[in-house]
Amino acid sequence: MELLKLKEIKNVYSIVQLDTSLLVSDKKGILNYHQFDNLTLKFKIEENISVIDTIKHHSNYYFISTRSKLFVQIKNEIVPFLNEFLCVDSLKVKNYIVLYQGDIEYQKNSIYSLTKKQILWSLENISLCVIGDYCFSRKKSNFKARNIETGEVLWDKTITDDFPESTGYNFLTVYNKVLVMAIKDTTLAGYDVDTGELLWSVKKTNNQNLLMDNDGKLRGISITSYFETDIQTGVYRRVEFAPYEAFNEPGFFSSERDNFVIIDNHIITTDFYSNRIGAFNMETQQYDWFYTEENATGFPASRPIKYFEPYLCLIDNKDTLHIYEVRKQEHV
Repeated sequence: MELLKLKEIKNVYSIVQLDTSLLVSDKKGILNYHQFDNLTLKFKIEENISVIDTIKHHSNYYFISTRSKLFVQIKNEIVPFLNEFLCVDSLKVKNYIVLYQGDIEYQKNSIYSLTKKQILWSLENISLCVIGDYCFSRKKSNFKARNIETGEVLWDKTITDDFPESTGYNFLTVYNKVLVMAIKDTTLAGYDVDTGELLWSVKKTNNQNLLMDNDGKLRGISITSYFETDIQTGVYRRVEFAPYEAFNEPGFFSSERDNFVIIDNHIITTDFYSNRIGAFNMETQQYDWFYTEENATGFPASRPIKYFEPYLCLIDNKDTLHIYEVRKQEHV
């Protein structure tokens, strides 16, 4: 695998893929549509919004802007959608989205069906999370699985019954009927998504540095360690690929934790202290190569690395988007 620099675009806020286009949202709120196969600019839409993410449902595109405002694209026009609501959990959307309205102290949370184009049900002062077609609610230490169409409670748990030391938790993903939860920053737990039974738990993990791979494993790297958890079984593996003392050595590559993508058997990450990109081989537990971007000023974790095959996209500290082609080695 190697990188080939293709293009730089300045004053960029974010980038997403829309079928045959790369949508580049700039700092002035202009949406720039680039042809995917050659990256040439096709057209612009000047709507004064900065897009954080998009939701595609059938042939419709929904946009989430700063402050979680919702818009929908109708031909070449972007118009407000459900203007009185804000949106959460865009990365986990399939057929439903979580909407909310109100302030921090008093919020009304709703499940909206993109298929039926209506709000199905709502709860007050209770957080909701949608992962695909699964729905969970939480309030303090109690969480419930709910029927996504009706809101009916399927089962409920109190997190302190299983983990007495903690009330802090997040829903991470669902894979093959296993709900994975992060308990604080150092414990992972797998629950049967149909019954709520605790299937496994792993302590001393790195819950903020994980991506789910195609094989159902949560993978990640820290400064000196590679770690993975099998979602189905809870089997956990951690490998120290460098001594911690090496962190002080000149030129040491310090992975920008919680900001990487998986491409085949590599984790692509950036250096916390410089403008280097690294490819960590998950089979050998070593970095295969480093690439230095001479025209960048560092890649902050607040600007997520994006991979839209074959393009690797990174935004640096000066709001410049760097687009590379990822060239994979031929297997003989």
